[in-house]
Amino acid sequence: MPRSSSHSPIDTKSVQRYARNLVNSGHPLASSFIDGNVRLLGHGYNNQLFEIAGNYGSYVFKIYPVGHAQRLICENTMLSYLKPIGAMPDVVLAEPYAKDLRVPVLIYKKLPGQAVQAEALDRDALIQLQDLWQKIHRLPIPVDPVLREVAGPRMPTDCMWYIEKTIQSMARSEAGRDFVFQEACDQLKGLFQNLRRLDLHTGLWQAAPQCLCQADCRPANILKDEFGKIWLVDWEHAGLMDPIYEVAGFFWHPETLALPGQDREYGMRLYCEHSEDKYAFEKMQVYQSILPVQWATRILKMIDEYDEQVTQPWVTLRPVDDLWTDVTGYFQIAHKMIEEALLR
Repeated sequence: MPRSSSHSPIDTKSVQRYARNLVNSGHPLASSFIDGNVRLLGHGYNNQLFEIAGNYGSYVFKIYPVGHAQRLICENTMLSYLKPIGAMPDVVLAEPYAKDLRVPVLIYKKLPGQAVQAEALDRDALIQLQDLWQKIHRLPIPVDPVLREVAGPRMPTDCMWYIEKTIQSMARSEAGRDFVFQEACDQLKGLFQNLRRLDLHTGLWQAAPQCLCQADCRPANILKDEFGKIWLVDWEHAGLMDPIYEVAGFFWHPETLALPGQDREYGMRLYCEHSEDKYAFEKMQVYQSILPVQWATRILKMIDEYDEQVTQPWVTLRPVDDLWTDVTGYFQIAHKMIEEALLR
């Protein structure tokens, strides 16, 4: 069964009313709003984005679901910490509970540009991206506990644990009775067994510090403006994790698979060449063996729990056939990557 939505969709009239009340309350930000000029900008799996025109540019109202105030607090805290880097949204107001809308609201100046497609990630964009990663990953870990939460894998064994536990849960599911699904799970089990034959060099991670990471870095969260400048958005999942995993995860994300292979290799190599981690190349190589299997696992789990992805009324699911295409593609990549790793 689909999950019940966390909140009913907010409409433009409600956002207009909220903005108007900011004006009436004398909030300094509101003086720049142009009354009535509100439009729906887009949706995420959980969030709604509205744009309101202002005298000095436009603003984005990011509406979080009820009960997701902690995500707003995380995003606002992280963006404040990253402000000196200058390639992220500039927050002007954060309300964990906006009483007019009865949901958390984050307001920031709208950034220029559009979300990139993998094909638009040319060498210049990849250079900018690795430069931003290096700056973020080298930041001191702040004392604020909000930014000290673990947001992703700390080492390859975390990925292996996820794959194993997910395989076990899918074996007990209703979808597991379907022949095609069962056949895919059997193939996944074979890949996982081959992964376990590899030397994952876990000792390389023993003294490795975790770093601040976006934890959801993918093309949809990267904007590119008309001058080719790269901007990073959507920081609600930020926290501590292995930075090498974040970079490898970006290049093996489904949204990035259309990137030509030589550009993928270039992007990962560029990051490793500039990393302070002397084992960066070796770690990246380990994750390249694991991630295609991990993504195949994750997408199979999405097929297994297909209806449960409807987290909000506006969510449109990718067709199941497209998900199966992704699984098949990741299986092919995984066989190749593991075979090469076993020969090394």
